Amino acid sequence: MINRLRPLSLLAVAILMSSLLVISPTNSLAWDDPAPVAASVKPSSTAAPDDVPTYDLLDAARQGLVAVSAEGSGDGRMTVSVKNRSKKQLRVILPPGLIASGTSGQFGGMGGGMGGMGGMGGGFRSMPATGLPSTTLSPNQTRELPTHLVSLNGPAKDGRIPMPAKGEPLTLGSIKELTRDPWATTALARLALEKAPPAVSQLVLWHVVDGFDWETIDGFSGSWINGYERTLARSFVEAMHAADGRLAPGDTGAVRWELTSRRPAGDALFAELNRRLEGNIFLGLPLRKGVGRAPGGPALALRLRLDSETMMVQVSASDDRGAAWAPVSKMTINLAGPDGQALPATEVLDRVAAGVLGRILDVRLVPGPNPKRGEKRSYAIRIENVSPLILNALSLSGTTREVTSPSETSRLSGFALPPHRSVSLPVSGDAIDRLGLRKGLQPVAADLGTL
Repeated sequence: MINRLRPLSLLAVAILMSSLLVISPTNSLAWDDPAPVAASVKPSSTAAPDDVPTYDLLDAARQGLVAVSAEGSGDGRMTVSVKNRSKKQLRVILPPGLIASGTSGQFGGMGGGMGGMGGMGGGFRSMPATGLPSTTLSPNQTRELPTHLVSLNGPAKDGRIPMPAKGEPLTLGSIKELTRDPWATTALARLALEKAPPAVSQLVLWHVVDGFDWETIDGFSGSWINGYERTLARSFVEAMHAADGRLAPGDTGAVRWELTSRRPAGDALFAELNRRLEGNIFLGLPLRKGVGRAPGGPALALRLRLDSETMMVQVSASDDRGAAWAPVSKMTINLAGPDGQALPATEVLDRVAAGVLGRILDVRLVPGPNPKRGEKRSYAIRIENVSPLILNALSLSGTTREVTSPSETSRLSGFALPPHRSVSLPVSGDAIDRLGLRKGLQPVAADLGTL
């Protein structure tokens, strides 16, 4: 699936970002790990066999295992053509730090916009993070693979973001061949590895690679970027400064929490909840104890209060500057099931995660226009991300079923939806019926992140 939030001219980006993002089917034209979307709304499935040999795209080309060429698409992407010249099936990974050079300048290859992998994943409604975009090729098979680009050239004099023209030949290489600047190589590789939204990546690279200050960047991007995206970019650069340009693996975002109790001292559930919260994962983000007065960057916060029969949950989110907490919602979780039996701590926290997910994401099925005679009605799954974080992947189920295993969910992967943006994913009526989504949708797991 292709995320349409891509850098074109400033005017084009402003138009794209002010409207509903629409994703088109790309099954034959996408990196397939993670699987592309638009048919892409599919039941969870297992990954490709592990016995297929895997190669870095550039290494495979140097060894003569694949033939590789690339050209501009004229839309902020390039098309990478890869042919398997070997006699065996192989898997090719798009490496972080990929550079495309042409007559219009140098560009960073950001992958096919792929996000999470299927199913409910880990605990507290998290989905497992994905690896780098890749594709599997049979002998002599050729695939044409769309790849997002970000400019390493800075804006043109007229304010446009230079991008390769349609059909412009491009030469692929590594960022390490272009520069020895460790900040530039670290930033580009990390953004590609995290499958960052192209618009956010563009802000980072203008600052880190091209040397523009934030005031100048705000002038370039003010009409097509929102405050949450700007804060993601600045927080990423601040983390680089704090690490002297050497970012350690792992997400810089978090879900902060604090737990209080009105129960007697020594309460077993209070102790178990604390134990389960410490160091765990929540909607794809690490849980960190302590909310504090200010978030210090993009984050969510949970203030939990344990009462005799219920737990009160106050959900907050960082504001568009990442400087203050803003209230999102308040909810009450029953501590007993329908049978009256006390719920274990893990089930209580799972219900908290489900409640938070339903409050930071608005997911609905939108019917298309009335079809012509003989045609079937089209549909779209519309997702609005009202959190301050990036939505990388999502698992859905119908509202009429209770989810008890990952196989009962449908995954949406292949996108990196920025904060306070929306996207519409086309899906057929047949798929809606097959997946049991016609009577309503509910999000059941997610992979949220920063950079």
